[in-house]
Amino acid sequence: MSAEEDTPLIEDSDDRELSDEERVRVMLNALQSPQLIIRSTATNQLVELGKRRPDLALDPLIKALDDDFWAVKFGAAEALGEIGNPKAVPPLVEHMLQDEDPDFRAKIAEQLGILGSKDAIPGLIKALKDDFSETRENAAKSLGMLKAEQAVDALNELLLKDPSPYVRRQIAWALGEIGDNKSVSFLIKALKDKDGVTREKAAEALGKIKDPQAIVPLASSLGDSRPETHLAIVTALSQFDAATIVKSVLETFGKEKLFDAIGILRKISFNIEQEELNREVRRIMDPIITKYQTKLKKHTSILKTAEAFLADSLAELKNIRAALEQLPPDVAEQRRILKQHYDKVDELIAHSVDLGTKVASLSFTEFTQVPWIKEELFFDLDRVQRMKKELSTKFTEFREICRNIQAQIKEKEKELTTE
Repeated sequence: MSAEEDTPLIEDSDDRELSDEERVRVMLNALQSPQLIIRSTATNQLVELGKRRPDLALDPLIKALDDDFWAVKFGAAEALGEIGNPKAVPPLVEHMLQDEDPDFRAKIAEQLGILGSKDAIPGLIKALKDDFSETRENAAKSLGMLKAEQAVDALNELLLKDPSPYVRRQIAWALGEIGDNKSVSFLIKALKDKDGVTREKAAEALGKIKDPQAIVPLASSLGDSRPETHLAIVTALSQFDAATIVKSVLETFGKEKLFDAIGILRKISFNIEQEELNREVRRIMDPIITKYQTKLKKHTSILKTAEAFLADSLAELKNIRAALEQLPPDVAEQRRILKQHYDKVDELIAHSVDLGTKVASLSFTEFTQVPWIKEELFFDLDRVQRMKKELSTKFTEFREICRNIQAQIKEKEKELTTE
């Protein structure tokens, strides 16, 4: 059949109803129409005929795969896929692997999945090596639709090396549909694919397969900047129950990395709505937080002791200043009082140095080096750190006041000597 033939698209039937044989011929002829709506109607009619009378429709449609006019062979391929008769698989596969038109090969790869026969699987696996990326993409999709377990190894390998992101996306989807655990490690690697949609499809696939070894890699990818990918990761993690999540994370990190495990568990619990998981995470985390709160209270106690010292000492310095303004007339008594106050200020300076050193040595590294501990203690930690900073400034100011008072005492002693 050719586009140049003079066969009319619609035959004059003298108002009689066409036989099925005539309808097949007319509809195949109609596939040559330049009008899309006519070609689409003809395809639908051929599908209906093929399902009802495969004995009449299949052979002409298979023959039409060799037609010179693209619309005819594309329409035939589409009809054969929709009809779903396994008899069409061998000729379709032959054309998919050998036809010179890459678009036609891609069309057939798509229709074989719709046809639904597992007989097409070996040919579709071969089509994964086609030079035309759309053929590989459609072959992967069809293999997923057919849940082709025998294609897993080929799909796994191609997922990590195919240059086309569209192919990698479809492979990730297909592997999720097939659901073989052998794909988990490959899909985990695909969570770091440079293409965001591929990462999304990999996460979706891991959620379908539900292998616990994917939990930690999924959780580690929760920071994905692409919202759709982040949502896919959250949805995938939501497929696991709390007990599975906790067990998998703790086993992955081991006892020596418990804090890292808790960090991951905490991140997961913040992103998925599971009350049981929240309770489990708190059960593991709270005893550790309590220990750190106790350590922080010891820091607070030291700071409060220093704060009380400064308050009492500043009051004492105020009294010393007042006394310096009301010295008795007796010179000897004045010298005694001045020395007494000087020594007292010396004592306060020494004590402030000791306490100031203690305050300065307070370290908060252990509270801040683990992110989740820092977050849990944030408000208390911030308060205590600010308290330390303020006290460090106050100690500096306090010693300056002390030195000023001692200078004042020395000046008064000098005046007494002059007199």
